[in-house]
Amino acid sequence: MKLKLELQDGVTVLRVTEELSVAQVAVLRAGLIKIFGQNTSKKNVVLDLCEATIADSATELALLQLRTGLVAEAVLIIASPNKAFAQAATAAEAVQQLGSGLAGLQSNEFRLKQRLSQLEAQKAAILGKASGGISDAQFLSLRRENSDLKRSVRELESLMSQVLSKRSANRAVNMQMAQIKRSLIIVLQQQGVLEIT
Repeated sequence: MKLKLELQDGVTVLRVTEELSVAQVAVLRAGLIKIFGQNTSKKNVVLDLCEATIADSATELALLQLRTGLVAEAVLIIASPNKAFAQAATAAEAVQQLGSGLAGLQSNEFRLKQRLSQLEAQKAAILGKASGGISDAQFLSLRRENSDLKRSVRELESLMSQVLSKRSANRAVNMQMAQIKRSLIIVLQQQGVLEIT
């Protein structure tokens, strides 16, 4: 992968030539983050991949996710004949799009669509884990078991609180009996019925 940074009609263009692989897309993302972070005036960049050779479908997928991690104000238009990940067929067309007011909106739309597809994938994964590949009958059975377990736990908690309350009541009675016994001993000692020891 060879990179060339140039200015075309006042727009920053990053040209990529030769073969581009998945590992190089990560390097490319880091470079774009540096370009956008370095200078606040470079918020509009054209990534020209018209002369690059895409190694495989994994590289195409990585290019689809290229905007991840870029600053929110960044407007990145990818120029390539491959419409799977590009917004323009040529660099000149991309520069023209950046000149129009729609470029920022298109970039935001693309970013939001990408985020939506990521969230949908996460949702599908979570639903797959939740169902665990079980049938509806198995799910209902597990739900019933869960309800039974919850009911058993509530019953055990109720029994424990009853036992503990009885224990507390017994302790209170025992304390009262000990107090009465001490008082009775003191009275009997004062009356001379019991010797003081």
